[in-house]
Order: sequence, then C-alpha cells, then structure tokens
Amino acid sequence: MASKKLITALVGLSIMALVVGCGSDDDSPTAPVTDTAPPALPGNLAVDYAAAQDQATITWDANVTDADLAGYLVARASYDGDPLSLTDAPQAANSYQDDLGDCCGRLLTYYVHSVDTSGNVSAAATVTLQMPSPEPGRDADRNAY
Repeated sequence: MASKKLITALVGLSIMALVVGCGSDDDSPTAPVTDTAPPALPGNLAVDYAAAQDQATITWDANVTDADLAGYLVARASYDGDPLSLTDAPQAANSYQDDLGDCCGRLLTYYVHSVDTSGNVSAAATVTLQMPSPEPGRDADRNAY
C-alpha cells in the first residue's frame, strides 16, 4: 500500500512539473558575450623608401583570421620621438604611403595595429626605415637620427 501512495505522489509531482514547467526561475535572456580579444597582429611588415618622391610605403599581409576586422591604424616615430598617428580611423588597405617632406630624421619606426569592430586593438607590429645619408648641403635637418 505504501508503494501505491508513493507512485500516486510521484505521478502527481510529474503532472505538476509539466503544468508549472521545469525551467529556471530566471527567465531573463542571457547577456551577450562581449568581445574583448584583440585581432591578430599584422604580419610581414615591410617598408620601401622612394628618395625621389621622399615617400615611404609600408606594407603588410592582410588579416584573414579575424572576420570582425575593422582595419588598421598606422603610426610613425622618429629616433627620439613619440609615435605620431598617421591614420585617424582604421583603414581597410594593408599598405600606407607616408609623404615625408621635412617631417623627421633619417631613422623612422612605423607601427601598425589591427583593430576589430568591437574596438579591440592588437599589439603593434613594427618596421624601421633608415633613410640614406643626405647629399652634402641638402636635407641638413635629416643628418640627426
């Protein structure tokens, strides 16, 4: 007889569970996952200097790893200076042409960062350019590093 009461109680509980539901007491949706991972570091940086145009062209491999890539940021620093941003917003191209003019010394370091659509920024990939010595009497400001 005791087992008949136990079976009746279990059946009653099962029916209540179906009517009331077995879900969690918290029916609010789960919060979306926030992307905090930076994109991959730009790879294979290279720089070419065209003396006649006084231009440096920096190139790197396109990021094919991160589907949410927004683009790249480029900065430049002379030997003893802080990096100066050359791009205001992420650019899609995987190259940058820097018109040097009379801006800097002969030893330059370029920094390229990948940026994703969540605003995460990779570490900097760097490449250094040492321009040839200027001709005597010309570009005297570039004699210093």
